[in-house]
Amino acid sequence: PALVLARFRPVQALSGLAATGRRGTLVRRGLVVFQFAVTAVLLGATLLVAGQLSSVQTRDLGYSGDRVVAMPLEAQGLFNARERLKAEMHALPAVAHASIATGTPGGSRSAMSISPPGTEDAPTDDQIEEYLEDDADYATTLGLAMAAGAWFSPTTAPEAQAAATSGVVLNETAARNLGLMTTDPQEAVGETVLGSEVAGVVRDFHYTGPQEDIAPMVFTPAGEGTTKALLAVQIHADRTPEALASLESVWRRAAPDYPFSPVFVNDQFADQLRSERQIGQLFALFGGVAVLLACFGMLGLVAHAAERRTREFGIRRVLGASVAGLVARLSREVVALVLVALALAAPVLVIGARHWLGGFAYPAPVEPGLFVARGVGVLLL
Repeated sequence: PALVLARFRPVQALSGLAATGRRGTLVRRGLVVFQFAVTAVLLGATLLVAGQLSSVQTRDLGYSGDRVVAMPLEAQGLFNARERLKAEMHALPAVAHASIATGTPGGSRSAMSISPPGTEDAPTDDQIEEYLEDDADYATTLGLAMAAGAWFSPTTAPEAQAAATSGVVLNETAARNLGLMTTDPQEAVGETVLGSEVAGVVRDFHYTGPQEDIAPMVFTPAGEGTTKALLAVQIHADRTPEALASLESVWRRAAPDYPFSPVFVNDQFADQLRSERQIGQLFALFGGVAVLLACFGMLGLVAHAAERRTREFGIRRVLGASVAGLVARLSREVVALVLVALALAAPVLVIGARHWLGGFAYPAPVEPGLFVARGVGVLLL
């Protein structure tokens, strides 16, 4: 602005004729178009991120994690006392179920190479499957649904117990990957995997974030070889404060030297979307700044246009033009510039949306309403 003002001739500047050149008009219009194009992209991106996060939050994850608390047993003393801790916590009035496992959704995971039945001598056919070690109460605690067969069941008879703990459970994806089923999960029950009989097939559920496809998973009984574990506890609805206080009381009695740090499984899973939420907040912040700057630019453009056309509007008013008609005439140029900005912003937003949503295994559809809302919002500004 200083360079432009320095070029004005004093006589023209004082007479109000300093900025009537075509070049200055094109610069002003170009800046306004650029500002509103940036604003349109940022507003569209904010709506896009919000839509994807809403889609993830409303998606059926296949488990009930809103009432499940995970407590890692990282210290050796806690790990050795895991069965006693589970029994005491399960006996609490506010607790519905409890389980010992090596992981819960959103947490750590392990993988192993498994040979599909009949291909044990062909290592090239091995499948990489994720696996968890858990006990008989894992499915009940997490609210998992069985597609066929059953989970490991506790029993007191030694021979029955040996049979129960020798089985494995697969999710539907693992059963398909290993060639044990096509459409009916019951086909996989009774087959042999890892030298054990498949006891059941559990419905697919999201163990990792929505950026990834549901992975094939194998669930094996936790045994003497398990070296790490956590306690997963499902509390009764509407009894969260009471349940947490009771769990802490049991924890303090059993392990007073170790901190009590429970984590809700849903919160643990939601942490995997932290970067996406931060992106949405940044877009909203910069979108607000862009809106403010664009409004200043538009105000300057309109004020300048009104100043240049004062005489014209005065004559039209005297000749009977209405105020609404004069406002519409003055806004026509502005609306045209905004429409040009929207047209320039559309391909940028489409390319950006495809690139960002490509990082999700289950992207939310880009609805036409996104572009309509963006356009209407910018026009209202």
